[in-house]
Amino acid sequence: MPIKVVSIISRMNVGGPAVLLRDLINGLNSDDFEHNLITGVCLPNEIDYLASHRVNGSVHYLSAVQRSILPIRDVLGLFALIKLLRKISPDIVHTHTSKAGVLGRIATRIAAPRAKIVHTYHGHVLYGYFPKYVTRMVVILERYLAKLTNVLIAITSAVEMDLRKVGIGQPKQWRKIRLGVNIEPRHDRKVASQKSEIVPDEKILLWIGRFASVKNPMLALRAVSRIREFHFKSVRLIMVGDGDLLNECKTFAVENELNVDFVGWSDDIFSYLSAADLLLLTSNNEGMGMVILEAATQEVPTLATDVGGVSEFIQDGKTGFLTSLNAHEFAEKLSEILSREDLLRTVGHNARELVSAEFSRELFVQNHINLYKELYSPIKSA
Repeated sequence: MPIKVVSIISRMNVGGPAVLLRDLINGLNSDDFEHNLITGVCLPNEIDYLASHRVNGSVHYLSAVQRSILPIRDVLGLFALIKLLRKISPDIVHTHTSKAGVLGRIATRIAAPRAKIVHTYHGHVLYGYFPKYVTRMVVILERYLAKLTNVLIAITSAVEMDLRKVGIGQPKQWRKIRLGVNIEPRHDRKVASQKSEIVPDEKILLWIGRFASVKNPMLALRAVSRIREFHFKSVRLIMVGDGDLLNECKTFAVENELNVDFVGWSDDIFSYLSAADLLLLTSNNEGMGMVILEAATQEVPTLATDVGGVSEFIQDGKTGFLTSLNAHEFAEKLSEILSREDLLRTVGHNARELVSAEFSRELFVQNHINLYKELYSPIKSA
C-alpha cells in the first residue's frame, strides 16, 4: 500500500520553495507514495507556479490559507484543513513556510493524530522581518509547534543553529537536507541575450526576488549607482520580481539615471541567468537562496550579502563572492569583480562543479524518500 503523504504550503508562488516542492513531489514514485498538495492562493502581485508547472497527485486550493495573518480567516483555514485531512487520512504530513507550518501542524494533530509530521524551515524570521516583540511571540509559538512535530528539517546548518539557539526543537528532531536543483545544461548566452534584448558589450547584473524589505532590493540599486565612482558605466541591472517596494525602487532608478530593467515575475529565469555576468543577492536574512544554485548551473557566480546559510555554498573568491550590507562596500566589491573577467569565469566554473556534486535535485529527493520511509515503518508496524 502506498504511503499517503500530504504537503502543505501557504502558496505556490514563483520562487524557491515552490520549485523545491514541485521537484520533491514529482520525484516520489507513484508505486510507493500517494501524494496530496494543499496550498493557499497567491497574492495579486505574484504568479502561481502551478499555472505552468504540473505536479503529480491531487492539488487542493484553500483560499483561507494565506501568507498574511488575519485571525478570522486563519481560524477558517484551520477548520478547512482539519476537514480535508480527515478525508485524506494521511500517513505523513509535511509542512512548508511559516503560516502553513502553524495551521498544518495543529490541524494534523487534531484530524490525523497517528500521522507523522515533518516541517521544513526554508529560512527563519528571527531577524529582518518583524519587531522584537513579534519575534519573541513567534519563537514561543515555534517552540510549542516543535513538540507536535516528529522531524524538523533545516536547509542549512546555520538555519538549524539559529533556531536551536532560541530553544526550538530537540537535537534528535533535527535533520539537515540541503536544497537541490536540476543541473540545467548551459544555455546559449547569445540566444539568451537576444531574448532579453541585451547589448553585447554591457556587463549584465541580475537580481531576482520579491521586492520586500527582507530582500533589500535597494542595496542592489545603491551599489550600482556607486560603481560609477569606480568608472564602470556600461553596466545594466536586470531586476526580476515584484512586491511592495517595486515603485520605490523604480523611482530611485529614474532619479539616479540608472540603467535598470524591471521585468516583473518570470517563470523562465534561465533566459536571464544564462545572459548574466553576475547574480546579486542582497538579502538581510536568507536561508540559502535557491537562485544562487540555479545561477551556478549556468556558471554564473553570485555576489551575496554574508547572511544566513549563504556561506555554506559560497566560499568568497572560490565559488562566489561575499560582502556586507553596506552599499559602499558592496559597490567596491562589485567593481573589483567586474574588472576581473578571469576571476568571473573561474568562480563560475567552480560554482557549477559544487552544485553538481552536492546540491543536485536527485540527492534532495532521495533524502526525503529515505526520511518518509523511515517514518512510515513504525506506523505500519503499529
